[in-house]
Amino acid sequence: MLKTVRISSLPVLSVAPDPGAADRVQIKECYAKAVKDWNGSECSVDLTPLVKEKGLLSYVSDAVEGILLGAYEPERYPAAPGKAWRIELPGLSPEAETLVSETEALVEGIVWARNMTNRPGNLLRPADFAGEVRTLFASLPARENTEVEILDAEQMKELGLNAILGVGLSSA
Repeated sequence: MLKTVRISSLPVLSVAPDPGAADRVQIKECYAKAVKDWNGSECSVDLTPLVKEKGLLSYVSDAVEGILLGAYEPERYPAAPGKAWRIELPGLSPEAETLVSETEALVEGIVWARNMTNRPGNLLRPADFAGEVRTLFASLPARENTEVEILDAEQMKELGLNAILGVGLSSA
């Protein structure tokens, strides 16, 4: 399932999904497992055989999502250096490059949410989470239809959001 060959400066991670696996989830899982099992932190993944075999460009998005989420490592507390990944996807068409960019944005959101979920409660109190949200949205390109409103405790009381307030009180 996994072999490496030196081409240029990066090792090539060759992934061969089960030929009968037309399921998009199986494609994601196959690529995620290959990256997780990979001992290096840099590789080149050639997706052209997948596109040629399956004939569907959408599999590129699935494979890239699997690759990026397979490379995910949770934040550590206390902070420890994680593995810095560098993954190349050579030979993609312009349509596939667009799918890759869209998938990268999706995975960035998934990783952010995972990091927030995994953060210990003493490091992510309600005010800390609000700050993380502000930072996240400040770093995104301006969108016409995107608005972020962060409510304080008084505003939540007025709206009757008592359950959220109760959870917030336990971590304040």
